[in-house]
Amino acid sequence: MGPRVCLALLVTALLGPRPGQAKDAATTELARKHFELGSAFYRTSNYRKAVEHFQKSYELSPRPALLFNIARAFEPVDVQQAVVFYRRYLAEAGSEAENRSLVQARLDNLQQQATASGGNEGAPPGSPSAEKSGGGRGADEDAASGPKTWRTTAGWILLAGGGAALTTGIIMGALASSKASEYEEAKLDQPYRVLSELEDSGQTLETWQIAGLVVGGTVIAAGAGLLLWERMAERPGASAARRRLIAAPCTGHHHLGLCAAGQF
Repeated sequence: MGPRVCLALLVTALLGPRPGQAKDAATTELARKHFELGSAFYRTSNYRKAVEHFQKSYELSPRPALLFNIARAFEPVDVQQAVVFYRRYLAEAGSEAENRSLVQARLDNLQQQATASGGNEGAPPGSPSAEKSGGGRGADEDAASGPKTWRTTAGWILLAGGGAALTTGIIMGALASSKASEYEEAKLDQPYRVLSELEDSGQTLETWQIAGLVVGGTVIAAGAGLLLWERMAERPGASAARRRLIAAPCTGHHHLGLCAAGQF
């Protein structure tokens, strides 16, 4: 049962009228928005956030198909809670559950996994384990342990390394400036050999200055890009087509650097 089955059930649940209940357009629209956010988080593998929004959608529009979505999102992060919500889905959907046999087979498989792991498979939705799994703190912790970890860690490492290289470039620039001053003073009374050594030393320092500034700027841009990527991944509602980050070398009179531009 992939994401397509999950979404198809939910669209049917939200759009189909329920006998004996008047439709509240505003409530239905809000439930739909939470569903869309949950679906977006599900596609980016942020399952805790997906559960959070699916549950909010269910609170606004208590349709059995939403319980199926909650169970589906719980599967990768909390098998016991997936079992709980699959059971609720089968109980509330009753004969309307066209995929009952598939869900039951999946439920049996998950129960075996829960038993093998020694978990508390029968925890009710209001139990401490359920609250921990479905609450906001759990969502944040899951996001930190998922794809966010490597991007955030690598981003900060690159920022630190780039800052060190940039600092080295600035120091080399200061030393090069000092050598240039020494050279100007030495021209008055020092022999050519000394002047040549000062000039070579100054050029070497200038080379290290440029290398440090370019490498440091490039690495910092890469680190900032990773952190920005992570930030955008946490905002699934934003349009991916509008997100752009462009970086390119730029030059000026006696200067070389990195220029960046973004659109969000």
